[in-house]
Amino acid sequence: MKKRILFGFIMAAVALLLVVGLTACSGDEAEERVPFTPVEFIDANPDSPVTLTYVGWTNEGTNQAIDWLASRINELYPNITVEVNAVASDFYGAMSSSMSAARLIDVAMHGGAVPLLEWADTPQPWWVDLIEEGYYVDLTDMPFMRHWNQAAVENSMMHNGRVYFVTTSFIGINGIFYNRGMFNEHGWSTPTTWDEFVALGNDIRAAGIPVMTGAGGDGWPVGMILNHFLDTMLPNPYEWSRGLWQGTTALNDAYGVRIYERIAEFISFYEEGFRGLDYGSAIGRFQAGLVAMYPGGTWDGTGILTHAPDMELGFFTLPGDDPAGHPVQMAGRYDLGFAIPYYAPNIQEALIFLHVLSQPENFEVFANLNGGITTMDVPITEPFTASLAPFNQAAYFTFQMYREFPEGVGQFADWEVAWAHLITAGGDMTPQELADAAAADWDLAMGR
Repeated sequence: MKKRILFGFIMAAVALLLVVGLTACSGDEAEERVPFTPVEFIDANPDSPVTLTYVGWTNEGTNQAIDWLASRINELYPNITVEVNAVASDFYGAMSSSMSAARLIDVAMHGGAVPLLEWADTPQPWWVDLIEEGYYVDLTDMPFMRHWNQAAVENSMMHNGRVYFVTTSFIGINGIFYNRGMFNEHGWSTPTTWDEFVALGNDIRAAGIPVMTGAGGDGWPVGMILNHFLDTMLPNPYEWSRGLWQGTTALNDAYGVRIYERIAEFISFYEEGFRGLDYGSAIGRFQAGLVAMYPGGTWDGTGILTHAPDMELGFFTLPGDDPAGHPVQMAGRYDLGFAIPYYAPNIQEALIFLHVLSQPENFEVFANLNGGITTMDVPITEPFTASLAPFNQAAYFTFQMYREFPEGVGQFADWEVAWAHLITAGGDMTPQELADAAAADWDLAMGR
C-alpha cells in the first residue's frame, strides 16, 4: 500500500535543505541525538502500523519505480505504508525545506556525492556540510550495501570513506532522441560525426520539418546538453577547468571560442519559438511528431514512451570530434540516490526501505522501470534502456561535474545560461563576443 501526494505548487519560500539542517543543529546547546543500532531488519509487526514519509522530485520513470517500490515494501512489511511526496524539481527545495523544518522526512531523494574540486575556491558542497553536521545516517555497515557496485559506491555514495547515500543510476546528458519512423520514411541516418549531424539537420530542415525542440523557457534542459561540447572538444576537460582557476586557460582562448561557435551552430537547429517552451511542452511536441529530434537526458526515454507508447523512439549520442563509426560514449553523472536524515521519525523503517530496494530481485524491477545505467549488476530488459548499451561501454563524468564558478561571477561566464545571448538563440552576440564577455566576467570575479 502506498500514498502518493503530488505537490503542484509550494507556497513556502525556496530554501536549501542545508539551511534547515544546519539551523536544526545550531543554538546555544547542542541537540542530544538518540542513537540507533544498525541491527538486522525486523519482521513486520501488523500491530504497529507505520507511515514512512518519502520526498523526491518527479519524472515519469522514477514515479513508476518509486510507486512500485512502495507497494513492494507494503507487500513484504504490511504494517508499513510509504507516503510518496513528489514534486517538480523546481519546487523540491521548498518542499524538502518545509518538511525538514517539521522533521517529517524519513527518506529523501538525493543526487549522490560528486567529485570535490580542491583547486576551486568555492564553498564546499551543501551535502558535505550536512554530513559533517551529522545530518545523514551512516549506512557503511548496513548489510544491504554489499549488493551495490563498489566503483559506484566509491564515486557516488561515500564521503571520507563512509557511506551516506544509496545511488541507483548513472544518467547520460548528451543524448538526442529521434523519431525513428520519421527517419525511416525520409531515409535519414543517425550521425557519428559533427559534420554528419549538421548535414542531417539541413536535410530535415529542407524537408520542411522542424529539426529539434527544447525547453528554452526553462533554460536548463538546453544548457545541460551544452556541456557535451566541452566533453568532446577539449583534450582534457578536467585540466582545462582547473586552468580557468589557475589562469592557464581562458573562456576566450582558442578552445573556448571554438566551443562557443559549436554551441551557436547547435542552437541554430532548434525550432522557432523554442525559447517560449517549458519542459513538458517541448517533450510533448516531440511525442506528437511535430519535430524530428529532442536533445535530452536518458531519463526522458521512459517518460516519452509512457505518453507515446506507439512511437518508434530512437537515440544517439550527440557527435563530437571522434572518428566516424565510433559512437560518442555516454557523458553524465550519478543520480537518483536516497538518504535518511538522522532526525527521521522512523529510522528503522527507513532502513527497511533501503534494504528492500537493495535486494537484487527488487532492484531489477525498479531499474527497468526507472531507466538509466544501473549501479547494481542486474539484467536490463526494458527495450529503450537496453538500447543504450553501445553508448555505455566507457561512460564518463560530464564536464558539468567540474563546473564551478568564482563567487560574484557575472552573467556571461556560465554557458548553461549565457547561450541565450547568442544571435542564433535570438540574442545579439556572436560566439567571439560572448567568449570575450565570459572571460571578462571570470577575470573580474578572480580579481585579475
